[in-house]
Amino acid sequence: MFDVTLKYKDAFSRFQKFDHHYNFAPSKDEWKKTTIIHNYLKIFYDVTNVFYALKNPTSNIFIMEFCEIKIKIDRMCS
Repeated sequence: MFDVTLKYKDAFSRFQKFDHHYNFAPSKDEWKKTTIIHNYLKIFYDVTNVFYALKNPTSNIFIMEFCEIKIKIDRMCS
């Protein structure tokens, strides 16, 4: 859902310019927060897809994916 929302980010601001009664466009700060949340959730979404694609997920795969999550989150936090 965040992917679709972020694709239409410019449409919200354009619509607000043409319709002065439309007051619901997210602010720049809200778009920034949405992008940050999207980036965090995408990490978990991608890993979940890896596990669902496998018939027999093993501990080796789990540990590898878990480490990848940690590395990505550490990078985002620094």
